[in-house]
Amino acid sequence: MYESLNEAQTAHVSGFKGLLDKLREKSGEWEENQGVDRQSMDMMAEEGILGGYVSQEYGGMAWDALTYGMLNFMAGQFSPSLTGLFNVHFMVTKTIEKWGTEYQKAKWLPRLASGEIIGAFALTEPEVGSDIQEVSATYTANEHGISLSGTKKWITFGAVADVFLVFGKQGGHGTVYLVEKGIKGFEVEPIKSMLGFRGAHLAKLKFNECIVGEDQLIGKPGMALNFIAPYALRYGRLSVACASLGILKGGLEKASAYANERMTFGKKLIDQPILQDLIANMGMAYESAKFFCHKAAESIEHDLPKSLEAVMAAKYYTSKMAAKHIPEAIQLMGATGCLEDNILPRLYRDAKIMEVVEGSNPVLVQYLGKHFAIKSRQEKLNDFNQKPSISQYDLA
Repeated sequence: MYESLNEAQTAHVSGFKGLLDKLREKSGEWEENQGVDRQSMDMMAEEGILGGYVSQEYGGMAWDALTYGMLNFMAGQFSPSLTGLFNVHFMVTKTIEKWGTEYQKAKWLPRLASGEIIGAFALTEPEVGSDIQEVSATYTANEHGISLSGTKKWITFGAVADVFLVFGKQGGHGTVYLVEKGIKGFEVEPIKSMLGFRGAHLAKLKFNECIVGEDQLIGKPGMALNFIAPYALRYGRLSVACASLGILKGGLEKASAYANERMTFGKKLIDQPILQDLIANMGMAYESAKFFCHKAAESIEHDLPKSLEAVMAAKYYTSKMAAKHIPEAIQLMGATGCLEDNILPRLYRDAKIMEVVEGSNPVLVQYLGKHFAIKSRQEKLNDFNQKPSISQYDLA
């Protein structure tokens, strides 16, 4: 992805490296302790990372989508859990910037950009995942304000976040409010011992008649599930896609280095045809996934009509390739690949999580199948209706 960066993007990415090198050294502790520590989050805040994808008028650095993708790509090579923070925090900031009132922007964005507070995205429920129209959390107006009741689960960085975008229904209409941690009736239950994403502070959130202010409503009732959530998920899926690309990169580098050094049957592993095939396929998957991620970032940056599909395709393909090839990298390295110290076991666990979060891959592929079928038919009709020209047939 580095070769496509412009001067400003290159400067940002160069700035990431020093901080990420320091965070890499701590990433093993996050796995052991099952959570990114607060000191590391403070380090990111001090470097401006938590405000990077926020407009300058609210204290941010006004990154573009590719710069945001590069941050996830670089962090994904050693800690996909860390990318979960960027994912949910910026889904909150981008949602407020797009759909929030001027009061909400002024109140929340400077604090989120400075890292004073962390944002999280509360959509998933114990019985509701990819089918977001079925959320059951309920908002009800009463004499005290708006009462929220319901449960959210698997909320990334939910155990440590300070403010949440909580999706539910009000009068049967999809609705989302900003909900602060610590209000009466709000209980946070950390989720531990997951297969992967161990450092991502997953949590279960319980709301028992929590009162939120009417001025915390984002958009209007009826907009949340059809417009606001899909808009925010573009950024979440770009994060997952680029983090998965980082996982692929990390696995490819480990496998390639080992294959170039390890001798077996009188040859280096890289000289064994079956392993050449394995690394070639991993490399081609990586190069193809780079294209998907770059296209997704560009579609978001320019707000293209099919950006939803472009980001969905990037998330689906890249996470699928990461989950496919990291086990092969471990197989190539044998017992050495199973050692926790070399990162591959972590990438193996997290690659599977990437296939699940921000829309399960089996659900996404149903949508994408219909999308590509319609797209192919439209392109065929366009070809039929277009008048041929001499240049089309290269008669020279």
